[in-house]
Amino acid sequence: MNTGGPTNGLPDTDGHGRIRADFARVFGAWDESWQQAIELLPDFVEAHVQLHEAAARTGSLTPEVRQLVHLALASAATHLHTPSVERHVRAALALGASPGEVLEVFALTSTLGIHACTTGIPLLLEVLTENELRREPSTADEQHAQLKADFVASRGYWNEMWDGLLELAPDFFAAYTKFSSAPWQHGFLRPHVKELIYLAFDISATHLYEPGAKLHMRNALKLGADVADALEVMTIATLVGSSTCAVGLPILAAASGHASPTHAVPTRTVSPTPNDQQP
Repeated sequence: MNTGGPTNGLPDTDGHGRIRADFARVFGAWDESWQQAIELLPDFVEAHVQLHEAAARTGSLTPEVRQLVHLALASAATHLHTPSVERHVRAALALGASPGEVLEVFALTSTLGIHACTTGIPLLLEVLTENELRREPSTADEQHAQLKADFVASRGYWNEMWDGLLELAPDFFAAYTKFSSAPWQHGFLRPHVKELIYLAFDISATHLYEPGAKLHMRNALKLGADVADALEVMTIATLVGSSTCAVGLPILAAASGHASPTHAVPTRTVSPTPNDQQP
């Protein structure tokens, strides 16, 4: 059903031209994969642009850090949206991020996998307790005490979520401590920015790991982030939902035989611009 937008091949209305221009202003270029959407649901495309623009106004993150947050969301194991990873790597570098800072985002985001243990091991301990199979940990266990001290020295905090892993798999816990601590010992990003990166992938709709999100909010504020910084990370994380359109619109255009006309608004190329925020 025609919803009021022009049919393919006809001149664009002034409203559509304005939306394309706003899209190009916010994302750096007009993306022709959105042409069918602007013809069928122009209000949605306009709202999409405004949502992304509003997210960037929420807090006080620098454009560079904002891109690194986007990158953490896109590269997380729960999302892995390759086009967005490429886009935000290029945008972050264009804004002045170093290759080391980008790599550090990957290193921090790679720790997401430990949530298999921090979620699963408490459940396993419950099962062991229910079946009277749990061995009570020794409070005098020197190895466990040293491993805990090493973690606190490297990461700067302790949380009860680590107790079960330390109890059941101390050698693996030691290996994870070394793995997760590397960016903190030899890293490039400021400590509170590291915590905001953790917060981003924990709070993302693709993960929603509440214990980690709260922990890293607390750590970020303790290390110098302000409330607006944490809030901006969450508004940026909201934009992960736009990946549905990023993946779906080209498929819809190809399946429906839609051909995009040529417009005067600059069109997205392979290399994104520094203002490109689309996830």
